[in-house]
Amino acid sequence: MMFPPPALPRPLWLDAPVGVALALFAVAWLTTWQGPWLYSEQGVLELSQFALLVVAVVFGLRVLARRTGSIWLTGWFVIATVGTIYTAGEEVSWGQHLIGWGTPKWLASVNDQGETNLHNVNSWLDQKPRAILELGIFVGGIVLPLAARLRPALTERAWWAVVPPIEFFPTACLVELSRLGGPRWHALGLGAEPVLFHRASEVQELYFYWFVLLYLVWANRRFAPQRARP
Repeated sequence: MMFPPPALPRPLWLDAPVGVALALFAVAWLTTWQGPWLYSEQGVLELSQFALLVVAVVFGLRVLARRTGSIWLTGWFVIATVGTIYTAGEEVSWGQHLIGWGTPKWLASVNDQGETNLHNVNSWLDQKPRAILELGIFVGGIVLPLAARLRPALTERAWWAVVPPIEFFPTACLVELSRLGGPRWHALGLGAEPVLFHRASEVQELYFYWFVLLYLVWANRRFAPQRARP
């Protein structure tokens, strides 16, 4: 049985993500307000990423505390929640960026940045998971919602229970738009045009995590206990 996708507040899925994108673009190209306060490891951008992930973890745990009635659904959200916890820890090097301890020598010797994290050790703990997440957002946030408009019968499939609603489309598009230009334009034979944002990879990560937060907030509502009608 399929449930209608619970609506999320418009500011969460449209006004805020689009507004932040416009603000970051303006800061990057129309002002001189750039520096460590925005782009450093303790800057607004990095701390915002961490904050989004922490809130997402809370909602992921809430989803797991509910009974979805399906082993595969529970497994899906275990993976989503554990992955979010891992990413949140890695974003602040498990507290090193906040507290400032020294990296153990054995880890510093294999870590590209000399930090207490795993994603700078090799690409299998960094670029590969990032690529999987981006692909998942592209398919789940853009392709499938649009496909459902053309073929509504898709929503009757059991796996559609974990596909986000069309409202996530703007944030999913911002994930892709944030990295336009630079290497991506060059790969398409369009030349190395400037990217839309400074530190474009960090802006993309912000929207990765925003999408994850939206997804777990939605899932928390999607699998909330159904109240009996009087």
